[in-house]
Amino acid sequence: MEKLSNKITFKKSLKDSSLAAATLLVLRMIHKLLFNYAETKNYFHQLFSADNLVLALFVSISTVIFIWIIMSFIFGIVYYTYRKIKEKVLKE
Repeated sequence: MEKLSNKITFKKSLKDSSLAAATLLVLRMIHKLLFNYAETKNYFHQLFSADNLVLALFVSISTVIFIWIIMSFIFGIVYYTYRKIKEKVLKE
């Protein structure tokens, strides 16, 4: 069996932060569906009644993916820096 390494790498922190960012985006959407249903319904009505539906869907999906990537990158940098500082403090 292979031992799991506790050493932090930027790739691992980026992977963990991307999962956290995706979870945060999904929870926010569920919150909007539950508590702002009329606003969400209006948004989807406008989206699906657009003249160019393919372009509207492409822009909406691209925006969500862009936000997810930016959040993942920012969270990853913060998480990696935090773990590196924590690792250095524990060594001393």
